[in-house]
Amino acid sequence: KGGMEAVALVILNRLEVSQQKGGYWWGNTLLDICRKPYQFSCWNQDDPNYRKLITVNESDTSFATALRVARRALLGFVKDPTRN
Repeated sequence: KGGMEAVALVILNRLEVSQQKGGYWWGNTLLDICRKPYQFSCWNQDDPNYRKLITVNESDTSFATALRVARRALLGFVKDPTRN
């Protein structure tokens, strides 16, 4: 769970930087940031986890945990372990 929280905060920190600067190389939306090539390997089509990622559903316990972490991070309930 701690690793998921760190990744969630990295993504949110990147979004904040992008919004402050009027855009940034890694993207301007949460989706753009997550899918920026070679930033988060699971989104790379040649990564072994990519197939799992695009077929996962809420019955998977890891995915359910990831959703819970993401929601908590978006609501500001996760302490930033990355220190921005």
